[in-house]
Amino acid sequence: MASMKQESEGKRPSGVGQAGKSLFQSKAALSTSALAWKGQKDTRVPFSILTPQDVSAIDKTHSAVLFVGDVPVSEEGWLVSRVRTGEIPDAVKGAHPNSCPCCTSFSALGQAMAVLFQERAKGLCEYFTNLIIICSAENKTLVQENLARDNLAIGFYGLKAVSSRFFCQS
Repeated sequence: MASMKQESEGKRPSGVGQAGKSLFQSKAALSTSALAWKGQKDTRVPFSILTPQDVSAIDKTHSAVLFVGDVPVSEEGWLVSRVRTGEIPDAVKGAHPNSCPCCTSFSALGQAMAVLFQERAKGLCEYFTNLIIICSAENKTLVQENLARDNLAIGFYGLKAVSSRFFCQS
């Protein structure tokens, strides 16, 4: 038995697979969330979730807006504007995760976003390049959690990271 050698003995993985391609990921995306927008190569429409106070610096001329919940509505200046009233359900209550093979999770907000996407594709509204969801600060996390579980929303839209506001004083 001492004369038997394993075929791979002495060989070390080189990190290079077939056709000279690396076996390992060389550039990781910033987020592993399916909802996250991956940048210019991502074919989905980027969207942001903002509060009414955060909207002042947004370019409205190329943006669609979806007002969610009880927030002040000002449709002025937006390329496309929609309002979604009603309660935002708890995303975790009774919902299966995204990968559940027995069901597909759709939220009313995700359906409203899908309808807006279809209108854009059919030419029934102006062609917007990004979507802004405006909700109260209290509902911001709840809206994001709902959309992260919504397969329909994930298919059409990607959540664009919004940096926090920083103030430097010298």
